[in-house]
Amino acid sequence: MLIVMTHGDFAEGIMTSARMIVGEMPDTYTIGIQPEMSLEMAQEEFRKLVEKRKEGEHLYVMVDVMFGTPCNVALSFASELENYTIMSGLNLAMLVQFALDGTVPIAKRVESALSEGKSQIIDVIKAFREQNQTNNE
Repeated sequence: MLIVMTHGDFAEGIMTSARMIVGEMPDTYTIGIQPEMSLEMAQEEFRKLVEKRKEGEHLYVMVDVMFGTPCNVALSFASELENYTIMSGLNLAMLVQFALDGTVPIAKRVESALSEGKSQIIDVIKAFREQNQTNNE
């Protein structure tokens, strides 16, 4: 099970984009923490989704920023949940890679998603110019 939890409407927006690339993503849910939501409201929404998890199923959570409210909500459940991973720095490449690695073992799946997400954080103009320079030599 995957929960994508972010500030505002980012979670739903990034899921819409991911579905355009990989199709439907079963057992994937979103929580968008809105300004009017209290911490308790966000925790209750999270708890309701966690209750949908099948027994023994690993729970993955992707959040936008480390130690922001979505991350803190997810962290507040760390002591009571097993088979649980929280990944921060959510971006589309990370989410798509995670979806494509659906049958990969847990540790490899997390590593692959995080690696792909990090690899997409670049200065595109600089990389383009370096590539052009290499090709012209």
